[in-house]
Amino acid sequence: MERTYRVLVAAQTAELNEVIENILKENGIEAVCTTDSKTMFDKFGKEKFDLVVLWPGLSDSKGEELFDVFSGVSDIPVIILGEPDDEEELKAFKRGCDDYIRTPFSPEIFCARVKALLMRYYSRVGKFKENMRFDKLRVNHYMRTAYVSGREIELTKKEFDLLYLFVTNPNIVFSREQLIQSVWSDTEINDIRTVDTHVKQLRTKLRECKGYIHTVWGVGYKFYVKNNGK
Repeated sequence: MERTYRVLVAAQTAELNEVIENILKENGIEAVCTTDSKTMFDKFGKEKFDLVVLWPGLSDSKGEELFDVFSGVSDIPVIILGEPDDEEELKAFKRGCDDYIRTPFSPEIFCARVKALLMRYYSRVGKFKENMRFDKLRVNHYMRTAYVSGREIELTKKEFDLLYLFVTNPNIVFSREQLIQSVWSDTEINDIRTVDTHVKQLRTKLRECKGYIHTVWGVGYKFYVKNNGK
């Protein structure tokens, strides 16, 4: 494999986590493990992962509830570990999981399916979606969160969509019409000044990082990064 994948493993026991971690490590995949949902989401929000392996019975919550949260904030692939039960497996796929691995499992089969899902998913998206960092500003695509000087800022859906469009296209000038097409559907707004209002609100929330968003007079806006550095 050309790069080291990182997998977030949330299993019911430390023993099972250790087994999975060792299997992945032996195959060149880094695993970060936890047995509770609070730690899992804390790590998921602050670090970058390529895949989640989830056991349905964590110590402080139900696996299906956790999967619903994941699917609501991220398109990262998720593997569910479960009992050899057709009904449970069908329920997992209906919820939208990417794969279901029955326990107990063969280490070789487990790792082969993890690798197959990673390669299939990331060949489809074409590139790896990293956390975006610009000095004091950090944007987490998976969790749809943004941080300034280590403190999370509260953004509306449109404000985050606007910010993410900017940070993934540094130094590209967007007209107001292009921003409307990218962030809003044509029917959602009929006043181009809505763009200006959202940019103003976004700048205010970015505080000391507001200077990244430059106004290009007579055209629109751009996210200015010196030497295109990140």
